[in-house]
Amino acid sequence: MHHFHREGFDLPTGAVLLAEGDVFRNQAFSYGPSAFAIQFHIELTTAMVGRWTRRMSERAHQPGAQEAAEHFAGRALHDWKTAMFLEAFLDRWLKTDRRSASA
Repeated sequence: MHHFHREGFDLPTGAVLLAEGDVFRNQAFSYGPSAFAIQFHIELTTAMVGRWTRRMSERAHQPGAQEAAEHFAGRALHDWKTAMFLEAFLDRWLKTDRRSASA
């Protein structure tokens, strides 16, 4: 997962962890039947990685920062997992949305 931030968070009591990362464990969670939180950029494309890594050159030397090559290598290695998560998340969210809309 790509991260351009320095923040992490603890899960609220009763939340269900949906995705985790190596640097910041909690990356996505659900809370109840229809509230979701996502820390990482699930919408990220290769073109976006290119733009973002060019723009973040001033952050490249901060502790824990990744160089552009690391972002692209990580995308090549993990993109399929992000795509699977997005598909499963959208299925879950849309089912939840339909249920609450008909109630």
